[in-house]
Amino acid sequence: MLLILQASSSELMNNVIQAAYYLLYKDLIRLYAVYNEAMINLI
Repeated sequence: MLLILQASSSELMNNVIQAAYYLLYKDLIRLYAVYNEAMINLI
């Protein structure tokens, strides 16, 4: 395994990690929108 993480639930709920997940989610939504637009243009 490349990464072994043993963290408690309180450590996973800190503001830095929440902000990182929020930014990752925003990037994934944008990536999906671009991919979806490209698929529509191919059809």
